[in-house]
Amino acid sequence: YAEVAARVFALTAAFSALEGAANYRVLIEGQSAYAKLTGKNMGSIAKKIQEATGFMIGFKEASTAAALGTTSGLNSKTMVRMAEVARAASVALGRDLSDSMDRLTRGIVKAEPEILDELGVIIRLDKVYKDYAVSLNKTTAELTEMEKLTARNNAIMGQLDSKFGDIAKSIPANPFAKLSASVMDLVRDGS
Repeated sequence: YAEVAARVFALTAAFSALEGAANYRVLIEGQSAYAKLTGKNMGSIAKKIQEATGFMIGFKEASTAAALGTTSGLNSKTMVRMAEVARAASVALGRDLSDSMDRLTRGIVKAEPEILDELGVIIRLDKVYKDYAVSLNKTTAELTEMEKLTARNNAIMGQLDSKFGDIAKSIPANPFAKLSASVMDLVRDGS
């Protein structure tokens, strides 16, 4: 029985590794096709996001954030600033950086403010939209989806900037998180 269990475990692990490698290949090919179609290079944005986090997140995680942000209308400069602020919140709160980046991206892009409370951000979307609409001499109903995205980004990033600023710039990146992200990138590249 133990021998059968060991073989099943080994086959499952091998299948998972092959599936991960195939998913990574599809990610790279998809980014290339998207760049040809739109002129926006998500791979380049992902590398900038990694750099902004001190290379504490892997290329796959950075690519996920880049894809979600880019396809929603955020530019690379905004995505890089989000990565810097996610790292600052992560350092200040002792949180996992990948999770912080994911929460920040989804909070801004998908209008999920409830997931931001663990980063210290509390917003009410109706108030955020109303305040932004007033600044544009519009009503809330007149805001476009892009204007709503901008309103969310401004409100969320404003809170994070005021709470954490650039605290992470004075604290070195976690070497173990960097090593872990690097190893995962090497494994994916080698597959």
